[in-house]
Amino acid sequence: MLRTKNGNSLFQRFANNFNRIQWLRSQLFCIWLESSSRNLERSFAMIAFLAYLVWDLVGYSVLRDVLRLIDY
Repeated sequence: MLRTKNGNSLFQRFANNFNRIQWLRSQLFCIWLESSSRNLERSFAMIAFLAYLVWDLVGYSVLRDVLRLIDY
């Protein structure tokens, strides 16, 4: 079996590098998953804000309704 300078076999070295690559791929996937969920949350927030603006432009003011409820 072929050996490297530190005594490890080439297969062992290949296996270690493969494990490192697999670990890196899993970490990158987790980072991508987090960022995509943050983008999804931002998209929902933008849609909710636009819906609120349209609701307010139509004449249903949430702030006005709340102020009426507390008799301001």
